[in-house]
Amino acid sequence: MSSLKKSQRSLRAWTKQKWRTKSGKKSAETGERYLPEKAIKALSSKEYAESTRKKREDTKKGKQHSKQSKKTARKTRAYRKLGGPALTYNQKYHKDTIEQGKVMINEKGQPVTANVIGIEYNNKIYNVPSYNRQGGFYSEDEARKNFKEDIEKGLIKGYDKKFDGPIEKHPANVAARLEHQMMDIDGEKISPESIAYNLLKVK
Repeated sequence: MSSLKKSQRSLRAWTKQKWRTKSGKKSAETGERYLPEKAIKALSSKEYAESTRKKREDTKKGKQHSKQSKKTARKTRAYRKLGGPALTYNQKYHKDTIEQGKVMINEKGQPVTANVIGIEYNNKIYNVPSYNRQGGFYSEDEARKNFKEDIEKGLIKGYDKKFDGPIEKHPANVAARLEHQMMDIDGEKISPESIAYNLLKVK
């Protein structure tokens, strides 16, 4: 019980990291690298420019995520973790959806940024986004195909299928719930500019 409360405290603290671009504009508009404010200040202008250039190139290639150089990653890693847990693959996807201005508001008025589901691959369970950022969702087969490369690269954590206990306590389900807590907290701050699809307006 105490560990869950600790996680909740960390998730609340995580929202205070002030993630932004160097210019203060939306990443979807400028293509800039999105980082915690202190991480941006820790980088030189040249380092931030190089990191942003890499992100723009990867975005043009249609890549979901753009890795930083090892040197830049080392300098920003501490600030990504400061005040909360390191971002998981799904949490990064969630933040990228907001920055790209592709959030969907569902029929209940709730923001959708990732909609994590569990899929099976090579006898393991992987939590992956099912929201396709186009106002719809991937099927399990589509999600497996879409995220296969990142799974094989080790970017997405896998959990053993075998588990001796109630399904709600399976490590994959516990991890998904903690991820959604952060997304719910962060989702309260989504601006109208980040919303691309609003199902409440569809009749």
